[in-house]
Amino acid sequence: MDKIDEIYRKAYDLSNNILYFPVRHHSPACSFHLKSVIDAYKPEIILIEGPSDANSVIPYIGDDKTQAPVCIYYSYTDEKKLVTEEGEKYKCYYPFLDYSPELIAIRESKKRNILAEFIDLPYAEILINSEAGKGLRKSEDKNSYNDDYLFEKSKFINSLCEKQGCRSFNELWEMLFEIDGLKIETGSFIKNMIAFCYLSRCFESEEILKEEGCIAREKYMASKIKEFSLKYNKILVVTGGFHTSGLIQLSDENIEIDLHNINEKNIGAYAMVYSFEESDQLNGYASGMPYPAFYQRIWNNLCQDIENPYEKAVLDFIVMCGRNIRNSVGGVSIADEIEALNMAKGLQKLRNKAECGVYELKDAVKSSFIKGEFNMASDAPLIDLLKLLRGSTIGCLCSNAEVPPIILDFRQLSSKYKLKIQGTLQQEVVLDLYKNNRHREISEFFHRLKFLNTGFCLNTKGPDFINKKNVNLIRETWNYKWNVNVESSLIENSVQGGTLKEAVESLLLKKLSSNISDSGVMSEGLIEAFMMGYTHILLNAISIIKDILINDNNFYSVAECTYNIYFLYSGNVLFSAIQDENLKQLLIQCYNKAVTLVPELYAVPEEEVNKVIVRLKDLYYICLEPEFEDHMDIFKEALFSLTNKTSSNAAVEGAALGLLLGLNEVDTCYILKKAEGYLYGTGDKFLKSATFLKGLFSTARDVVLSEEKMIIGIDNVLKNLSEEDFLRLLPELRLSFSFFVPSEIDQIGEGISQHYGISERKLFNVEAVDPEELNLALELDRFGKEALEELGVLNE
Repeated sequence: MDKIDEIYRKAYDLSNNILYFPVRHHSPACSFHLKSVIDAYKPEIILIEGPSDANSVIPYIGDDKTQAPVCIYYSYTDEKKLVTEEGEKYKCYYPFLDYSPELIAIRESKKRNILAEFIDLPYAEILINSEAGKGLRKSEDKNSYNDDYLFEKSKFINSLCEKQGCRSFNELWEMLFEIDGLKIETGSFIKNMIAFCYLSRCFESEEILKEEGCIAREKYMASKIKEFSLKYNKILVVTGGFHTSGLIQLSDENIEIDLHNINEKNIGAYAMVYSFEESDQLNGYASGMPYPAFYQRIWNNLCQDIENPYEKAVLDFIVMCGRNIRNSVGGVSIADEIEALNMAKGLQKLRNKAECGVYELKDAVKSSFIKGEFNMASDAPLIDLLKLLRGSTIGCLCSNAEVPPIILDFRQLSSKYKLKIQGTLQQEVVLDLYKNNRHREISEFFHRLKFLNTGFCLNTKGPDFINKKNVNLIRETWNYKWNVNVESSLIENSVQGGTLKEAVESLLLKKLSSNISDSGVMSEGLIEAFMMGYTHILLNAISIIKDILINDNNFYSVAECTYNIYFLYSGNVLFSAIQDENLKQLLIQCYNKAVTLVPELYAVPEEEVNKVIVRLKDLYYICLEPEFEDHMDIFKEALFSLTNKTSSNAAVEGAALGLLLGLNEVDTCYILKKAEGYLYGTGDKFLKSATFLKGLFSTARDVVLSEEKMIIGIDNVLKNLSEEDFLRLLPELRLSFSFFVPSEIDQIGEGISQHYGISERKLFNVEAVDPEELNLALELDRFGKEALEELGVLNE
């Protein structure tokens, strides 16, 4: 306690030229007392913990027209490989809510016309001075600059939680600082903060603090404080409480910091709009307190000088939750709301708190509103309450804030297409791609945002032209929802172009140029280009693909390219705008090249059989088009080559025969003879019979449906199989019959029942053995075998 008293005296003395104010991010209580300190101390400058390479953004964050929540987005491209040998890209967020102490400091400095300055290491330097997996180098999707995890893993705090009967660090914090902290004078609050943070820090070794980047950051901040102390007489330092004791310890040392020479193009710091949903700690954000809408209400109550701010907020949320439940699933009355408030107050007294808080609110709603056994309806109050506590507010930046042009373009296009991006609720839009040009433009807009991996939109229904699924559908259904990743992704891509269209075009051309040896991937990129509205790229790439095809001898790649070009060229109304002679000639070139590679498929590995069959069927459907009448013969010859090889893959041979049947080049008798060669063969030939059938049924299942001999042949084989051989063939046999639809399975069953002279009902109404009986039989069999072995009747 002597050490704590010493730190407190050095930190908080209104007569000192440097005053340290320890805070926790997103703490209304800290902000409340900070305003009092600023009023009493009247600083000439306020120094704030924050990466110093974002000082140019402070005026926009503190502008009167900026509405929280907002954030600073930091990015760094490790081109010089100063962080790792991989030279990765890094990003993090520094959010501000109305009740964030740092934002209060910025707003108060503007109000008083004094300077506010960030004094922490630049973002890139923090990364360089942190170990892998530590500090801002934690492997998370959304790293936050102000992170509370050092508090949450503190042995001191965990012990304190247990002693105070709190279930989490946040519950402990609310009790000690947010509620009780409002009832004490500012000096006592600051002393409690220093004690709490200092004792938490005592459990961390110097080595750990160095790995987390804390030591380097504190040395830099201490050097900046000393630098400003030479110019100003009254300096207020606002930093995370965890760093306060470290900064005071370094205040008397001479520190020199050498920064790396980093190209400005590799670093970025922008002001961005943010949302309550993104800033909620329980929504994946590790910095500051959870339940932003609740604590916003607390802050509003404090600003309005309401006597019991927490009790008033708890009452408001109980009423809102009750009203919502009555309007949805029902079952909550005014009496229940009164009971919930009484419950919250009772828990407050039981837990020895000055007022009931958010944790008493949650417990009260759970106890008073949830009735009966657990189900979606009964659990609705708690789910609704959590949504209310989180809130859906989105901030707004002042109009003069410097943002990349691509962000402005996104906002303008969203407004043009009447998309709702002012909230965080998911929206749905259905687009008619054929009849409505405006819908087509919106579809291109969505596809571009999807291409940039912004997470803004998701195609939930409709044609998937890339994967060739549901291409017969004429409408697209998209779900879209604004989130912070949308604008951060756009900022990252702002170097590619000033508008969304320019940036996507630049990246698309890079993607296409990186695949100049793979015609399949290249052609897939052309479909992407068309779906995003870049028809000119598609047409300009035709000559490039022609050159690629000459050297591309991979059947899968060429066949994929053939189908993609055919898809673009086909008579579909959607693509009528790009049908031209060059595209037709490219399609014929692709087709001919793919067909010349077909004979080499006879020895394809088993794991690639399904992929081969799909590609052969694609070529089959293409050759049936009128434009390919003169090119059909070479495909027939290629298929025959697969059936005449003595060592041909059985599945590929079966598939080729099925396609030849569809082209009227063989009849069912010919196929039956081939099938009998497998079904009645010996050794390896016989074991490939199921594989042959799988290939055959994949392209010509009507052979079984129309030929009784095929059914009888398969039946005879199955009857004469040994149990061992049957089990070996069973997986492939099952797979081969999976190509039939239920009605066709019924038709096959009817044929079998007629062959054996039994009724369909008797054939299909066979009761399966109960699994428990089967397990008992197996257990008895093992028991009998072991007993006979012990008697010497059976040899092991």
